[in-house]
Amino acid sequence: DLATLSVALVRTNLAEGEAVGPVHAPYFPSTKFEEWWIFVYDQRSRRFVTADIVRGTGRTERCTIRFMVPRAGEFQWTVHAMCDSYSGLDAQCDVSFSAKRRKQVDRNVFVHPADLNIKSFFEELMEGLQPRDD
Repeated sequence: DLATLSVALVRTNLAEGEAVGPVHAPYFPSTKFEEWWIFVYDQRSRRFVTADIVRGTGRTERCTIRFMVPRAGEFQWTVHAMCDSYSGLDAQCDVSFSAKRRKQVDRNVFVHPADLNIKSFFEELMEGLQPRDD
């Protein structure tokens, strides 16, 4: 199954509505803004799971990471946030979650009776290809 991990990067030194400026890099040939790499690492199997990059400059920047859940069971993963411009600002957070088998989860989907008669896009498209009986 596909899972989603939401990560929020909060710059505590900024007030709401403020943004960071370019990094102090006098020998860099152009203007450089900080970027944060978000890495997800599985402690149990000692493997890299996925990564994303945060390029925003606001006080709170969010990223949504989607990944495939390898199996059902308990997971202990670590999320690393690493800055590409400054050393010593890296952070990490342990994340634990439980993935269940399809049989273990009750996913009742309610469909309103009025919606049962609405045709899907594919059904509408297929009806348009068939000759009408007028």
